[in-house]
Amino acid sequence: MSQSHLACLLAACMPPQARAQDASMPQARLEQVARAWVQRRVQAMGVPTARIEVLLLPAARRPPDCARPLQVEVAEVAADERFDRLQLLVRCPGGGEVRFAARAGAYVDAVVARGEVEAGQPLRAEALGTGEQDLAAIPDLLLSPDQAAGYRARRTLRAGQPLRRSLLQGGSAVARGQPLRIVATGQGFQTAIAGTALEDGGVGDSVRIRNTSTGKTTRARVLAPGVVGLEAEAAP
Repeated sequence: MSQSHLACLLAACMPPQARAQDASMPQARLEQVARAWVQRRVQAMGVPTARIEVLLLPAARRPPDCARPLQVEVAEVAADERFDRLQLLVRCPGGGEVRFAARAGAYVDAVVARGEVEAGQPLRAEALGTGEQDLAAIPDLLLSPDQAAGYRARRTLRAGQPLRRSLLQGGSAVARGQPLRIVATGQGFQTAIAGTALEDGGVGDSVRIRNTSTGKTTRARVLAPGVVGLEAEAAP
């Protein structure tokens, strides 16, 4: 899609003078919406800061003609899914819709293997280091060596390879009675709330949990030590 088409995206219904003054606004707004979404996702995962990058990809279709301001939102991404490729929905209220694609990165300090670790070996602190990794592409990254305590390598790890929860075996990520961070996602939003585990479980397991504020119980999938995820429809 040409730069001129992008320049029309959210200013189609503006007077000519406003379009001329804000010709660069549409692409900037799309990137702003995507960047804000990634920031919220990262914070909902319990990560306070990350180096975020967003690149809007060329599009084959033009945005719909609209007499009203166009609406922009990011298509829903489940709590445990990677979010390095986003779909931005551009809608005309009561009219058509066009999807734009964007690449996203959320770079954080994450745990990596200092050297080769053979499959089945305990993940000891001296064998682990840290390095910048993309949380958007690998959402189950370990962010602290403490998160590997009590686990073993599921398969042989190479030097410099980032540790992710799917590479761990053994140990319990949550224990009955343990305080939890419950990550909930839905169409256009995501949030994190406090809860309590009602049973033990490892990464990837489905466990019963209780919402601290409402007292309601439901099931959620263990994403990391002390972190579980669920869809908004199942929010307790």
